[in-house]
Amino acid sequence: MRICKNLVFFLTIFVASAFAQEKASIAVIELDAEGITPSEARIITARLRTELFNTDQFVVLERDKMDAVLKEQGFQLTGCTSNACAVQIGKMVNFQKIVAGNIGKLGNLFTVSIRLIDVETGVVLKTATEDCRCPIEDVLTKSIQKVSLKIAGEKIQPTAYRNLETPAPASPLSNVKFTRVGITKVHGALSKKIKLSDNGHYTHTNMISANKHRSGDGDNSTIIDLDREVIIHLDHKKKKYTEITFAKYRERREKMMQELRKKRDSEVMDLKFDVNVDRTGERQTINGYDCEKLILTMKSRWWEKPKARSEENVAVTLTRWMTPQVAEMEVIRNFSKKFEDKIKISSQSADNMYPEAEGALALYFTAQKKLAEELEKLEVEDMTVLQSEEVGYIEGKLAYESTMTMKEVSTLALDPMLFVPPAGYKRDQ
Repeated sequence: MRICKNLVFFLTIFVASAFAQEKASIAVIELDAEGITPSEARIITARLRTELFNTDQFVVLERDKMDAVLKEQGFQLTGCTSNACAVQIGKMVNFQKIVAGNIGKLGNLFTVSIRLIDVETGVVLKTATEDCRCPIEDVLTKSIQKVSLKIAGEKIQPTAYRNLETPAPASPLSNVKFTRVGITKVHGALSKKIKLSDNGHYTHTNMISANKHRSGDGDNSTIIDLDREVIIHLDHKKKKYTEITFAKYRERREKMMQELRKKRDSEVMDLKFDVNVDRTGERQTINGYDCEKLILTMKSRWWEKPKARSEENVAVTLTRWMTPQVAEMEVIRNFSKKFEDKIKISSQSADNMYPEAEGALALYFTAQKKLAEELEKLEVEDMTVLQSEEVGYIEGKLAYESTMTMKEVSTLALDPMLFVPPAGYKRDQ
């Protein structure tokens, strides 16, 4: 029985290796941990396997398959930290190379050290070390990726992954992932109406792979598939999803327009909306990019007709640091343009979006159009916002404040399964 199981395993590895051409076959053993919990070490080791695979330079042995073979051989992984032990494991699983290492914490400093060992000779071929005075989450998402790229060596393209401190790639891109982080605070009466999760902290991720786009946070995600012409909303808490076709979306939009036509004669609100964009000329280097400071001011005043009662004044100031140098954003803009063409809605035109809207709604979209026109005059509509601050006042009192920072950009290949509902999610009609 043992011979049969091992034969099946090695045949699987042989086939995978044949298709991998020049890719080296590697196995990753658990990182030796000091100063962190065994559970954290296992999670980080699992991420190391994934990141090494993502470099497209290695055939990586899955943890379960490695455990199965070692169990058959009666080998215990516990305490296996030396090069000799790593080589022994490599020979058992019949892989060319083995990856071993350690992760430790000293004070507020995390250190990750990885080594690539040749199984046949026992020689250490490469080493990679990353130190990070940061939360352990950044060790998982950044440090492990960096050591993986170092282990992959010169074959890896320098633009395969970068944070915002790295120059933008010159070649056309089809895969882009970028992450924004921020915090929103509400004050006064608004804080009683709006309850923010995670104390207002948020992380928003956008991913594009060819004609598919996914965006969202930890609770919800939206997938747009231009090929299938569908919009999918994922509810990660309930493990459910909804799906609507572009045609159905347009149908619902037309129904909403009909309702607006019915209401336009009974419109009882009026709104004045002024927009101003100030190109200050101030410059600052943010994450390695030369950024320009813009201040956008929007003021509105609404009241009930025909008498001016329940009047309310709202003022919003946005401070944006923008740069034209993030080439990956062109992928985002191209996708948005294709989506607008498919859905027959332009995000830049109030006339195209809601031509039938009257009263306050029409004035609002007119203001949006005016803002877009002002940005176009300044030739900044295609620039990327790296940092922004937004402050809102109602009747002169602070109502909310929000900050946002572009955290990182990745151009690594994205898993196609990210753009379909996860297994186990039920469709909600």
